[in-house]
Amino acid sequence: MMKNILVLSDFSEVAGNAADYAVKLAAALRANLILFHAVKVPDVSPVPPVSDGGRDKDDPVNEAVAKLEIAEKKLQIVLEGEPDFHPKISFFTQTGNINSCIQKFVADHHIDLIIMGACQSNDFPGFLFGNNIRGVVDAAPCPILLIHHQVSFRPVKHIFYVTDVRYCDLKILVLLTKFATPLKSDVSLLHVGADGLPALLNEEAAAIFRDTIVSNVNYGQLNFYDKREMDAQSAIGNIIEKNGMDILATAYKKYHFFNHLFRENMERDTAIFTQMPILIIPGN
Repeated sequence: MMKNILVLSDFSEVAGNAADYAVKLAAALRANLILFHAVKVPDVSPVPPVSDGGRDKDDPVNEAVAKLEIAEKKLQIVLEGEPDFHPKISFFTQTGNINSCIQKFVADHHIDLIIMGACQSNDFPGFLFGNNIRGVVDAAPCPILLIHHQVSFRPVKHIFYVTDVRYCDLKILVLLTKFATPLKSDVSLLHVGADGLPALLNEEAAAIFRDTIVSNVNYGQLNFYDKREMDAQSAIGNIIEKNGMDILATAYKKYHFFNHLFRENMERDTAIFTQMPILIIPGN
């Protein structure tokens, strides 16, 4: 059961949209929400996290704390439309680089999921996610949900895990089903062959799913999709059009679809990947 969700904020419009999504997801998961901002202060050693419980008036994080207080109040207003469960919302800030403090913060506060906003770089049109997001993904010890600034919350009914079935990590799939259970969501596996490996026939991929995955993952709403000879991007677009896709999940591993999302020069239009949240799950 998911208990604590961490939302990274830089107080931008993109981050605000991600926080709105996060608080509604937290209500659906019956989880608590923590807002976090890392203050970049040159030549200042990191200080312990400052929470909503108190602060030093001379501390350089004062402005950030004030902004977090405003953000928390806005989220309380968003929750007025969530009658069943209101997550507890708290916030923290500290000086330093987010990448250097994320592991300790996640461990100390028992974080199950990180949510952060994402937008496409104007300077590099073929680069879907910038280096800042890649740095957080590299450092984070738990799943990260990227919310593009065009995405608004809707009930999560369809989660698609994109992977090569030959490298499918059953632990990751079990984690996904635990995430999906309180949401009553379908979890569907979309087979995408890893770069450099021989293509797998659809029948062979389906057999691996049936014999190796279904038999070891106990979840009644587990489904399989194949690409029908389409490339991965076309297959995802086809699923979005015909079936809907509320979250696209991928493992952070060498031979997985993750690398496709973080290429600096994607061969095709990246707009398809801005239509839904993207869940990145550490491979270890």
